[in-house]
Amino acid sequence: AQAQKQLNRIDNLEAQLKASKQRYQQLIKELEIQIQTAQESIDFLTREAKLSKTSIEQVETLKSQFVFRLQGMISEVQEMK
Repeated sequence: AQAQKQLNRIDNLEAQLKASKQRYQQLIKELEIQIQTAQESIDFLTREAKLSKTSIEQVETLKSQFVFRLQGMISEVQEMK
């Protein structure tokens, strides 16, 4: 009877271990999916940031050109006075 109890306990522990291993593997898969999703988000944000930087640089260039032309026009007007 004692030996049977011990065997039952071992079977129970083995079943718990198997269930824990399956849960662990499921959690690993879920974590891998979350990591992949996070990496895709990072890649998207990196691309968007580069595009934004390029747009800002273009605006800065246009602003500089506008200021330069405006200064030229102001100089011309002052010379006409």
